Amino acid sequence: MTEYIHPDVLVSIAWVAEHRNDPNIRIVESDEDILLYDVGHIPGAIKVDWQSELQHQVVRDYIDKDAFGRLIGSKGIRQDHTVVFYGDRNNWWACYAFWVFKMYGHGDCRIMNGGRQKWLDEDYLIIDVHSAKLEDGRAALASELLQSCGDQITRVVRGELISLSA
Repeated sequence: MTEYIHPDVLVSIAWVAEHRNDPNIRIVESDEDILLYDVGHIPGAIKVDWQSELQHQVVRDYIDKDAFGRLIGSKGIRQDHTVVFYGDRNNWWACYAFWVFKMYGHGDCRIMNGGRQKWLDEDYLIIDVHSAKLEDGRAALASELLQSCGDQITRVVRGELISLSA
């Protein structure tokens, strides 16, 4: 079996599930499909949009170091946090986000081995309705709908065909 050069960078799905509530760890989801996070994510995960947050919006380049500092500050990520990245497409954009964090000097960055799909395949919870900020009655209604249909939504996210009829 081939060994990884830096095995300490990869963490297992079980490790993330066990440590997701640790106050020194931040879990970051970065996907090619920027809508996936809103459909469902690991409870407590923070969305980092590689298109609108990690790339400069005028020139074809990364955001600069000052913008990066503002970004991680706005996400509640400190330099002393361990940041674990995951996403769709075999962690493609999660690795992109990982690289940007390392480029700007963030110390402890890791990748969740298997990404979003493996998290789903191993039947871990992805819907995080309770952390949503409910700003008005429509958001409360949406939250109630998500809670009542959580199983069906999880199945749709997994790509399963389901019938919504009674």
